[in-house]
Amino acid sequence: MVALLFFFIPVISAADPNSPHLHSGILNKYQRCHPSRYPDEKFSLTTEDLALLYTGQAVLRVVSDRAHPSGARSSAAFVKDVAAPPGVVWDVLADFAGYPKHIDPIVACSVYERHRMLPAGEVVRAQYKVKIAPAICVQYFMEHRFEQLTKRSMTFHLDYGRCSDIPDCVGYWYVEPHMGGQHSRVFYATDQILPGWIPAPIRSTFIRIGCNRATANLEPACLIRLAERTATSTTSQAKSGGSISARAFASSLLCTPKEVDSPLEVMLDSELQAAPTPRRDGITSPTLSVELKSTGTF
Repeated sequence: MVALLFFFIPVISAADPNSPHLHSGILNKYQRCHPSRYPDEKFSLTTEDLALLYTGQAVLRVVSDRAHPSGARSSAAFVKDVAAPPGVVWDVLADFAGYPKHIDPIVACSVYERHRMLPAGEVVRAQYKVKIAPAICVQYFMEHRFEQLTKRSMTFHLDYGRCSDIPDCVGYWYVEPHMGGQHSRVFYATDQILPGWIPAPIRSTFIRIGCNRATANLEPACLIRLAERTATSTTSQAKSGGSISARAFASSLLCTPKEVDSPLEVMLDSELQAAPTPRRDGITSPTLSVELKSTGTF
């Protein structure tokens, strides 16, 4: 009964951009390096996992509701093969304004600061508003550090100079070329502490839904971005005839038939010349052991 009340009683956010967070970090931050560099909390990609990746599915690991003095700690990690080159994947990951389109729990995301990070990186700070349940929204401020050109990775953690509703959150993205560079293999991991006043069933559901939506919608978002890129670069060829819509081209790039999720169902006006559908070449990848660790979200 207490848990049900949270669906009807609005929760007021205590996030404050003008006040510092309660601490400067509880969870240890991820490092921008290859996934195999993490020595603990590893998970291995078995033959069955590789088969899932080959068919376009994601390998997902979620551990939720571990006791923590500041709330309830949860961890999630996934590996996903995406039928788009790394540059396109990074375009999607860096498009913070587009996050609400393909990650349903995120209802708003806006950048409030960005600057260069030497030698070839960038720091981006953004404010998130996330729906935990129908009447529960939390706001938090996140710092992202991109080094996609030199280290193929991005890490994120709370901006501790601003007060967030959640106690802590750290995470990691890594994108490497796959299938000759036409596709990408994407690694993601996060640890977060959610407030203890949120009922356990709601926390668990939120973590699983967030991860499932992120993995399911990442590739469609990348394919739409790839279609937009191709449409822009081939406008003159498209006008000569034999063209298909950018939306149809994005769908054709999928290695297995699937529908684009509703948050991404937007029609693109540009048209482009028909292109052959990339296919997997049938080469079996060797078993890969990957270790992901928070040396300590979405």
